Amino acid sequence: MTGGAVAGFDLRRELLGEHAEWTAGRTSRANGEYATRVYTRGWKQADFDFPVTVSVAPPGAVLFSTEHRAGQPVDLSLPGTNAVYHDGTWAFGAGFDEHVSDGYTMHWERRHFHSITVLTDSATYGVRVPKRDFSLAELVRTTTIAVSQLRAA
Repeated sequence: MTGGAVAGFDLRRELLGEHAEWTAGRTSRANGEYATRVYTRGWKQADFDFPVTVSVAPPGAVLFSTEHRAGQPVDLSLPGTNAVYHDGTWAFGAGFDEHVSDGYTMHWERRHFHSITVLTDSATYGVRVPKRDFSLAELVRTTTIAVSQLRAA
C-alpha cells in the first residue's frame, strides 16, 4: 500500500493480511490483499492508544469494529465511491446498545474513535481517527485525501 500520509502523524507500522483492520482479513486472508497503515504523533504508548489508521481491502470488506452497525452516508465528492460514517466502534463490556457476541458483552463506544469506510468497485478503504484529534469535517478531509492518494498509486 502506498500513499496515505496524515498531517501531524507519522507512519509507524504497516499491517498486512490477518493483522489488518478488516473483519474478513482477520479470519480468512493473509496474502497482502488487506493492509493497514498505523500513524501516531510519537512513540509513547499513549500515542499508540490513539492512532490514525488508513486501511485498504478488497471490495465488500468490513472495517473491524463496525460490523453489523449501520453508519450514515457521507459525501466525499470522489467519483465512483460510496462512503459511510461510523460515530464509534464496538468495545468490550456493558454500555450503550450492548449485545452479546461470541459469548462477550459488547457495546457501541462513541467517546474515542470515529471512521469512514469507502466502497469502490475495486477496493474498500477505511480511515479511523481519534475524536480528540479530528472533528467530523477533518475526518472527511483526511479520508478524501488518503483515498485519493491510494487510488492514484
